[in-house]
Amino acid sequence: MNLNKQNKQGQVSIIILWAMMFFVFIILSFAKRASHEMRMVLSTKEKVQGNFLIWDAFKTMERLLKSDDREVDSLQDRWARLEANNLKTCKKDGNIIWEIMDLYDEESLININEIGPEVLKTIFAPTASALSYPEYYLCLLDWLDEDDLPSQDPDYPGYIGAEKDNIFYEDRDYYPRNGHMRSLYELFLVKGAQEVFFSSDDFALKEQKINNFAQTIIPSAYACCGAGKVPVAPPPPLIPWPIDKMPGPGENPFGELSPTGIGFTVYGDGKININTAPHTVLQAVGFLPDTVVRLLTFRFGGGIFKQNNSGHIINQLITADCLRNGEPTYNTIASNIGNVIGEGNTKVQSNYFRIRIKSTTKKGIISTTIMVLKREEVEDEVKIKIIAWWENFYL
Repeated sequence: MNLNKQNKQGQVSIIILWAMMFFVFIILSFAKRASHEMRMVLSTKEKVQGNFLIWDAFKTMERLLKSDDREVDSLQDRWARLEANNLKTCKKDGNIIWEIMDLYDEESLININEIGPEVLKTIFAPTASALSYPEYYLCLLDWLDEDDLPSQDPDYPGYIGAEKDNIFYEDRDYYPRNGHMRSLYELFLVKGAQEVFFSSDDFALKEQKINNFAQTIIPSAYACCGAGKVPVAPPPPLIPWPIDKMPGPGENPFGELSPTGIGFTVYGDGKININTAPHTVLQAVGFLPDTVVRLLTFRFGGGIFKQNNSGHIINQLITADCLRNGEPTYNTIASNIGNVIGEGNTKVQSNYFRIRIKSTTKKGIISTTIMVLKREEVEDEVKIKIIAWWENFYL
């Protein structure tokens, strides 16, 4: 009798023990899940805080662009000299909570959608040049035009473009857009891009492409020599402009420079701001190297072209002693300026800007955001519109 009673008590104890173990397991599971969800909440909180910091930086730049003179934009403006105006960073308790990594003028670059075949040819397929890519040039034309006829050029009789029926695109999941590019990364999808952007059988040519790139004034490297005249000198083969940040070989902050050092964009009306464009872009739209030397000498000396008028530009160069009436090349330079300005591909103000912001939360969570901003006037009020946004695009 006692034995049966003990057996029953033992069974009850085992059941109670199992029940207790089950409840402990349930409690531990809930605790682990609660801990995991708490970490997720804290992580989300940090990301939200980072986004608020990014937004705070954007609002600061919005006020800056709104207050800027919209008639003329140059590298002397406050948006181009953030550090000098103590606008590059924001600190709290001695720590940087957000930083403007880059702010540059999109309309200092060449709009790949708006330039004509001749400029594309100058950039990608110059005749009598070892750095010529006629196949890519023709295929790029076919990517941008609206028809389905492969492009040809009498200067390159052995080459032909590629439309959607080309075997190159049949083996891939995409076809030529036959219209405006929506992103510069479409440049890498065009047939022939491998040869242009990623390889070179001739090491000397590859080295030259890297050297050309390293000499490019990238958007984040705009600088000014300060006050005073800069002596005019004949252009060397590669012009070592005085910039405060040079990219290393292969370094490409936004992935938007060609191997020839030409900066591209898909935003704007296609006109180049001569107050902000780097020397490679100025040459691409038709300015001679000697003309470019005079233009940039004037700019680096603190000068600003206030009118997109050849007479005004020439007079400004003469006044700043960057061009002398009567010197051997005066007529050539003056004629070149008149021709380029007359083509209608230049201007002196900008409405599209790209900004890269990095925020750092209290716990060290870093977030990087790139925005493309459009400045426009709506009912007599200046508005800043975000037309593109990438988060953690480039760290």
